[in-house]
Amino acid sequence: MTDPISDLPIVFILGLSGVGKSKLGEYLAEDSDFLYIEQDSTEGNGIDIWGLRNDWDNYLNDHSASSLAKTIREKTELKVKKGAVLTFSSVVTLSIKDIECAKQSGINTILLYGTDDDCLNSYLKREQESGRGYGKNRWLKYNTDSSAKFSSNDYEPFREQVFDNHEHKSRSYLIEMVNNKINESGHKDYLE
Repeated sequence: MTDPISDLPIVFILGLSGVGKSKLGEYLAEDSDFLYIEQDSTEGNGIDIWGLRNDWDNYLNDHSASSLAKTIREKTELKVKKGAVLTFSSVVTLSIKDIECAKQSGINTILLYGTDDDCLNSYLKREQESGRGYGKNRWLKYNTDSSAKFSSNDYEPFREQVFDNHEHKSRSYLIEMVNNKINESGHKDYLE
């Protein structure tokens, strides 16, 4: 008999600032009843807030995601959610080896992708609307290296273009894209 906890989908969302990682996390939480863990939240580091630090560090140091996946699934089940989504700051650029290790534990990694200009313009608009007012120099400081890494051919299998004519694709498109990724990995359809 299959353990239902081991079948709960987990999705890691990577990308540059302004690409829409947090929005997608919110959409999955609201529309699909996913546990949403934001690594770069205003309350602090979500890895620490959710008690994942030891498992996270072991994942990065030992290239094994099994204990991390197990802990996330346990927290997901305790919250009676259908899956979990973790979004990361733009400086978190998991290596291909880390992504493959996560995949072995049933964790799907999606790299939300857009041109630097689209991401920067979306970031600047968000910052203006929020009143924080961070500018272009801050975006460049925290995104230039990540942009170069994420644009390499190695990351192509994980990239999902999320802009169309310089605007974010629709909420329904993004939910369906995540659903397709989960289904491709062998999980049943949780995102109806």
